[in-house]
Amino acid sequence: MTADFEDVLSRLNDTVDQAATSPELGELPEVEGEAAAYDDRISVKVRAGKVTDLEIQPLAMRLSNADLAEHVTTAVNAALADYAEKITAALTETETTDFGSLMTSTRQLQNDSLRAMKAYTESLFDALNQVKRNG
Repeated sequence: MTADFEDVLSRLNDTVDQAATSPELGELPEVEGEAAAYDDRISVKVRAGKVTDLEIQPLAMRLSNADLAEHVTTAVNAALADYAEKITAALTETETTDFGSLMTSTRQLQNDSLRAMKAYTESLFDALNQVKRNG
């Protein structure tokens, strides 16, 4: 019974090692997110998850501090959302990393581990019941 459980744990370790050592997982595609606010007077660009460019036209500088901050925040959040959408699309389009296969393997491992744990637990209860019966 413990051999089944050890097999599941071994397969889980192999899957984690494979994912961790996959060179494709460590490299993010080069994409840029961008957005604008306040009638395109404030524009933001994001690359590698960081703001790389922020432009504020002079007309936008006439806004109050609070209004300017609100528009900059809106532009930054929209640029980050655009970046996240583009990076997700790029990662799912790549042919080098099979995330679907990895997810399927992980789900299968999860199911196998639950079955193995259930069988192991049942064998423990059977052993305890037998001890109770034998006194």
